[in-house]
Amino acid sequence: MRETTPGWLVFGATGAVGGRVLARLRGQAAPVLAVSRRPQGGDPAVDFLQGDVFADTGALADALAARGCPGTIVSAGPLDGFVAWALRSPLPPGLRMAALSSMSAETKREAEDPAERALAARLQAAERALLDAAPARGWQVTLLRPTLIWGAGLDRSLSPLVRLGARTRLLPVPRGSGGLRQPVHVDDLAQALLRAVELPELAGEVLRLPGGETLGLDEMLRRSLAAAAPQARILRVPDLLSRPVERLLALGPPRARAAANALRRSRRDLLAGGDDWTRLGIRPRPFRPGPDAFRPGV
Repeated sequence: MRETTPGWLVFGATGAVGGRVLARLRGQAAPVLAVSRRPQGGDPAVDFLQGDVFADTGALADALAARGCPGTIVSAGPLDGFVAWALRSPLPPGLRMAALSSMSAETKREAEDPAERALAARLQAAERALLDAAPARGWQVTLLRPTLIWGAGLDRSLSPLVRLGARTRLLPVPRGSGGLRQPVHVDDLAQALLRAVELPELAGEVLRLPGGETLGLDEMLRRSLAAAAPQARILRVPDLLSRPVERLLALGPPRARAAANALRRSRRDLLAGGDDWTRLGIRPRPFRPGPDAFRPGV
């Protein structure tokens, strides 16, 4: 691919943030291409290409070469897969890129669980690889590190808890689960990705993006249940019971260990340690979920 063409190329388009990116791009004159692992259709405003950045052997790059590579790329999917694909593909110079990373690159760097430390290491390695390669390849790259994402029902932390409470009408929560959080809305992140590619002064930067307010995890759960499962109530579990359960889960299979890690994290503050929203000219919304905030596809 020798040169770019007008338009957008969106990775992670069927995910929580990517879906909001496409919604914001609808109605624009520039063409929009989106990458999905499974066939998509029914959207005349978006031209979907089928591909998997983790397994692609060149077919996606060939398709882009035939069409012309859009000059603006937004990645809202897994960062390590996107970076690996981008670095092995013959993408042209002049690209503007914004890619979603995660604050897990920092907050899980010294986690007790080896899998969480490995995730932090993968994110950091992917960030470094893309930022190091960008100047020589003539790319303008900005990376975004959000905190806990909410608002589309596709996250693996808050939404499953809310749906559990809706089913059982009782959500057990450790009594010490007041770790501070800064939940950030999916649509705010979509706006941030689109704004980042418009600001060349942010090239080479990693932006920390917390949500619009800081609150304890227990208060976040209370607001979530009040909005989406008002019939449910929180059951405070004393440490005398929750700590032994946590230790037992940590010895179990992967899902059990994940639950143990979630219990540990519930007592920790997971904060961004900075706020770069003002550099994007965006004011993120506070955590005020409505009844549909945890339902996928809404």
